[in-house]
Amino acid sequence: PVPPTPGRGFYLNDGWDAVAEHEFSFGRVGDEVLVGDWDGDGSDSLAVRRGNSYFLSNSLYGGNADVELDYGRASDTVLVGDWDGDGVDTFAVRRGNSYFVSNTLESGDAETELDYGRAPDAVLVGDYDGDAIDTFTVRRGNRYFIANSLTGGNADSELAYGRATDEVYVGDWDGDAVDTFAVRRGITFFVSNSLTSTVAEIEQDYGRSGDEVFVGDWDGNGTDTVGIRR
Repeated sequence: PVPPTPGRGFYLNDGWDAVAEHEFSFGRVGDEVLVGDWDGDGSDSLAVRRGNSYFLSNSLYGGNADVELDYGRASDTVLVGDWDGDGVDTFAVRRGNSYFVSNTLESGDAETELDYGRAPDAVLVGDYDGDAIDTFTVRRGNRYFIANSLTGGNADSELAYGRATDEVYVGDWDGDAVDTFAVRRGITFFVSNSLTSTVAEIEQDYGRSGDEVFVGDWDGNGTDTVGIRR
């Protein structure tokens, strides 16, 4: 497990081992944390959210935010993705089963609005067909309903993976430009590189069971890995 270090709340790993390459502090303990590539440099970094205000950093060194903006309402569920394939991640807000998608990191109206799934569904963001555009998957138990466009309507594919009690994360684990799922049980991650297989290609212990987990490409090598906040 990654040991705690005074003044360092984030431990981000560039590989699938037990040693974090990036340790730093950012934001406040109670902040909601979001992950994205805010400047299109191919590496993910963090943002913190306070109500409907967002503070974005373009590096993994902590310190002051590089970008600040307001978007949506304090009660919104917020999702991060590259909705237009320009290499820059931006925000979407979810209200029930309605989504309001913005393609810029500026305050203002959404460029795309759509309905998908049901209000109680859990929602996961990823590029499930390798077209460089992120879309939504809704999760019900251990079943996943994947959409490959931001148009609403029926799912393009459905699959079962893991258990209904698993924590589930989305990432491009093998660098093939297609996002797939990983499940977490306690401190163990089970990572699949296929949207058709129920077999994990990677099994790895990391962190502690109470850690908050984030997924990102921290070093810009084209593969996603995990990080934790403690």
